[in-house]
Amino acid sequence: MCLFSYEKGIERSILHSRASRCQISDLSRQIPDLSHQISDLSCQIPDLSRENHDLSRQISNLSCQIPDLSRQISDLSCQIHDLSRQIHDLSRENHDLSSQIPDLSCQISDLSCQMLDLSRQIPDLSCRMTDLSREIHDLSSQIPDLSRQISDLGRQMMNLSRQI
Repeated sequence: MCLFSYEKGIERSILHSRASRCQISDLSRQIPDLSHQISDLSCQIPDLSRENHDLSRQISNLSCQIPDLSRQISDLSCQIHDLSRQIHDLSRENHDLSSQIPDLSCQISDLSCQMLDLSRQIPDLSCRMTDLSREIHDLSSQIPDLSRQISDLGRQMMNLSRQI
């Protein structure tokens, strides 16, 4: 049994050795391709380094802008809040005004009826005014005569008073 186990160990070692040689052979074939890839990647390093440097500079510049942008965002947020409040206030005012429309419409209708009634009265009142104007003119024309009569009666009374 010892011999058998020894032979099995040798077989395993041989198989392992053959597998290792195959792996070495495969790896040896990959070396030129990998060397070429390393060379290509090494050529890209300066460009990537420049690009990395440029990106770092851009990040730095953008980082400097963050405080200003934060302030602008804060200002705009305040403006949005104020505008929202104004919209709310105006909406409420609009609602209040809209609720007054039916009452005001009724008032307009009532006033229109009153205006129509008053308009119908205008011709009668105009005639009445014409009549009163004539009467005023007639009475005004009597004033000088009545003033003379009063003056005459006043003189007569004075004369009678003197005689008494």
